[in-house]
Parts: sequence; structure tokens; C-alpha cells
Amino acid sequence: DIEIQAILRKEYRVALLARTICNCRKALGIPNSRERSAAYYPEHISFDNYIALFSKQMRTIPAKAGIYEMSASAQVSYPHGASQVIYIGASKNLRRRIASYGSGEIKNRRISDFAHNGTLCVSVRFQLTHRHLEVEKELLKAFKRHYGELPRGNAIGGSE
Repeated sequence: DIEIQAILRKEYRVALLARTICNCRKALGIPNSRERSAAYYPEHISFDNYIALFSKQMRTIPAKAGIYEMSASAQVSYPHGASQVIYIGASKNLRRRIASYGSGEIKNRRISDFAHNGTLCVSVRFQLTHRHLEVEKELLKAFKRHYGELPRGNAIGGSE
């Protein structure tokens, strides 16, 4: 909050108390810097770069086992903060599973609402792992612990 205060004062010539910035941040559901910097995913998770859901880059996703995370271009409010993550999943064949979201037949209505919303861009990132079901459960637990509930697209999560 103090860093934001300094930026506002220096670049925009706006003088606000750090307390005011803190209150605004809380009202917007933005966690404090300590909470934002605390990685809620385990250290061994290292996702690849984001790929837009309907892009040609989707063909580069390997047809191997792994985990994936879908994110919207806008923040989604959760009880303990906001995140762009809308779904965490796992599959034996990432390419086929993620490509299924690009088709018009998404069975999960929660994800479908995000994926086919004309104002949002949905992207995905993944990590290959043979322990995909275990790691998915681990990620869902970590997300719920950090944000207070599962990602909006996950109903009960943990399996495919």
C-alpha cells in the first residue's frame, strides 16, 4: 500500500493515505502484498505459458498426461480475494481434453459460461505429469485454502 501511495504521488500527483489505499484494496477484494506474494501452488508446479483457448497454438499442447489451469481475462471474486483462475483440471491426454473446450459442446456449464462469453478471453496453461490426478487434488486444495473456495468452474473437483 505504501508503494502504491508513492506511485500515485510521483506519477499521478495524487495524495492518498496508505490507509485509504488499504480500504480501497479490501473493497475490491485485492489481497495485501504478503497474501499476493504467497504462492498458493506447491513449489514443484511450474506451468507453461498461457495459450488462448481458441488459438492455433492449441495444437502445440502435447497429447500426454498432465494438469491444466483455465483463466479468464477478468478477475473473479472469491471469498478471500480475486483471481483470474476459473478451472483446474487434469487429463491423461491434455491436447484432446483442452481442445474439447474449444468445441461448442462443453459439458461443464460453469466453464461454458466463461468460454463462450464474448467479452472475456479464456486462456489455459499446463504442466506435464504422470501424477496428474494427485497433483490436481493438491492444486484444488491449495486454491481453496488461499481463496476460500474452489475455482468457479470446479464443482467438487479432484477427478476427471
